[in-house]
Amino acid sequence: MIIVDNAIWSWRGQKWAHLASDSSYRELHEFANQLGKRRISFQGDHYDVNELERRDAINLGATAVGCRDLLKSIRSSGLRRRSRLESWNILCDDEFEGSLIPDLISRSVTSRCFSRQLVSRLNEFSPELTNQRVKIIIMQRSGQAAIVVSGPLGQCETKTVEDDTSWARLSFSGINTTLEIVEGIEWS
Repeated sequence: MIIVDNAIWSWRGQKWAHLASDSSYRELHEFANQLGKRRISFQGDHYDVNELERRDAINLGATAVGCRDLLKSIRSSGLRRRSRLESWNILCDDEFEGSLIPDLISRSVTSRCFSRQLVSRLNEFSPELTNQRVKIIIMQRSGQAAIVVSGPLGQCETKTVEDDTSWARLSFSGINTTLEIVEGIEWS
């Protein structure tokens, strides 16, 4: 079951709540995806949602609970992570020619394994990258690496990938495409 507590936590001028699952991370990630939450915003055992996202979550079937009940529920299910994930280290946040993305990933991500996986996953979605400029964000933290690319990416395969170590989502808006890939996620 997806649960959401009260939006009582202040941050950046808004009130925030926690969205969690009492049964599995997979269920939580799927639900968060329906809300439009990006995987890179996963906090280790929950997603932070603002008041509007909280209402949308309840409308989609999440159960509203108190803060203590949410914590008790994820603890009893074994889904509570004692330590928060560390913050993302942004390695690149700029505009580049789309065809330069694989080289940027290879030079930026310190884990060669994640670097190869990101490039491989990128090629699955967009085998021939555009020569036009696109917005590129490359991030890394312990055990994870991620890339978000937005702009005219050219021909892209419409699909979502979810497996034990990676997640990817592609969305279209007019001529612009946003591709988000995260490698190294532990599903538990």
